[in-house]
Amino acid sequence: MPVERYLLADAANPTAPRQWPISFVAMEFVFNGGLFVDHAPAANEIVPCDTLEYVEFTNTGGGMMWMAHSTHMHGRSFQILSRANINGNAANYAGVSAGFNDTGWKDTIMIWPGKRVRLLVRWSKFAGDFAYHCHLLEHEDMGMMRTIRIEACPLLGDINGDGIVDATDLTFLFSAWGTPNADLNGDGTTDSADLSVILSGRTM
Repeated sequence: MPVERYLLADAANPTAPRQWPISFVAMEFVFNGGLFVDHAPAANEIVPCDTLEYVEFTNTGGGMMWMAHSTHMHGRSFQILSRANINGNAANYAGVSAGFNDTGWKDTIMIWPGKRVRLLVRWSKFAGDFAYHCHLLEHEDMGMMRTIRIEACPLLGDINGDGIVDATDLTFLFSAWGTPNADLNGDGTTDSADLSVILSGRTM
């Protein structure tokens, strides 16, 4: 079965990738500037639900301690958009990169020293905290892991915005019947189709 290819043009941030650099700080390898803290994502690690995004990893801050890092993302598969040699050994990288297979779905990627990897990922519809980390056990155990927080999708039937779909939303819907004021399915009027949305309590 052919893989549906994500397109950069379809990403929510096609010109400004979400950037998570690898660096070497206080004798520790880290993602995004810091060691792992449980359920404490940085602002740029909080992502919108059900959204295709452009993400960039770089491995250029290791100095004398440069290493390749096998980077794994929990709960999501992604597609590799591109790799580039930024400031590593170009000749050695050319020999290694000839064996890469970047087609298809991935959940782990090797990020070589001096390299940049760009990918496209659609975040889940399910809210929560998910880890990304180096798959080298000693690095992972030393805290080379971070949290991605997927925000909750808005409830389509939550007309009044209180976070739940309940009788208050039904009351508003009936008061707006025949007008566009509680149109949830985008057909221009409030009717039985919108009532079905509320009764299902489904998300967008």
